[in-house]
Amino acid sequence: MRERNVRGEPWLTMTVTEGDRDAHIVVLIEGPADVVPVPEVPPDVRAAFTGDWVATWIRLRAERVLSYASEGALR
Repeated sequence: MRERNVRGEPWLTMTVTEGDRDAHIVVLIEGPADVVPVPEVPPDVRAAFTGDWVATWIRLRAERVLSYASEGALR
């Protein structure tokens, strides 16, 4: 479970991808992270997600951002 991992080792690497094969973009974001109690999550952020499926919020403070775009993604 990610929440337990973040509580034990408060560092996170998040990968964001778009596209595939010869037209893809990847962004890696790394930094310290912590579990945020629901009442402390800003209301505008909570409002972006409807339903009761979100039980845990994790805040990532980016210290390193790396990105890559294949040549096909730049066309």
